[in-house]
Amino acid sequence: MITRVFFGGLLLLLAGCVTTPEKPEPPVQLADGMGGFAMDLTIEPAAIKNLYFYSIAQYDPDTRKLVKLGDKPVAGSKVRHNYHIRKGGDFLWLTQLPPGHYAITEMEAKLSPGPSESEVVYVGDPIGFAIGGLLFLAIAEGTTDILPFVDDDDVLLPDAPTFEIQAGRMTYAGHLTVVTDPKVSRFPEYDRDGHWDGESMITKTVHRYMADYRYDEKDLTPNIERLNLSRYPLLPQPLSVFEDRRFVLEDYDDAETVRRSIPRSEHDTSDKAAAAAAS
Repeated sequence: MITRVFFGGLLLLLAGCVTTPEKPEPPVQLADGMGGFAMDLTIEPAAIKNLYFYSIAQYDPDTRKLVKLGDKPVAGSKVRHNYHIRKGGDFLWLTQLPPGHYAITEMEAKLSPGPSESEVVYVGDPIGFAIGGLLFLAIAEGTTDILPFVDDDDVLLPDAPTFEIQAGRMTYAGHLTVVTDPKVSRFPEYDRDGHWDGESMITKTVHRYMADYRYDEKDLTPNIERLNLSRYPLLPQPLSVFEDRRFVLEDYDDAETVRRSIPRSEHDTSDKAAAAAAS
């Protein structure tokens, strides 16, 4: 119910905005000797409370260790993804990199700390109101959850998503979507002084936030001209580690053990899975 109230307010906010069509992005032009990297990113509306950060870096395929100069990778990229008031939750991560082997080295979910013109912010429970074209919500202290794919020695973990960049080609690494898995839990009800009587409980819906994934070249359709595939041939690079799992960006508030990933079989909502469960 809270979510419906929130998005109702968001629709009112959007209805009051007057927007002009944005000019399409020009086709990408790769520098000599460089390769392109493209990945679709999406945030489901139920997952907008966080900002999401993704990092990629080059590694040595023989040692699986990051290639670094001092404390920094010699080649890589980091992107911030948020739910945009006008554009929604879809974003194309597009950059150019030197040829080589690369991996996603880190995913990060960070609670949005305050209002902004460029994103739908979320701080605390989603009950907000519009002032001056912005969406304001109850302020809460921001928290961060980081999912690393390298160890302390900068060596890739076994489940690190990897891909290749080739000069003069456009690597497409698929479509990553932040999804939620809600459940209802019971928590102690504290009084104003922070005391619990040992019996009073409240019911609350909590969420697990996960990085889901698919590889489908049909997702390229809205950005065909921008990717300039007529000049830079497509290099398909599906991230195979996602085939049987979703990665946990933030676990339930009451999770006794924070899980790194969830098998897809636990969240298969297909008709086939439902029929199997009923049999």
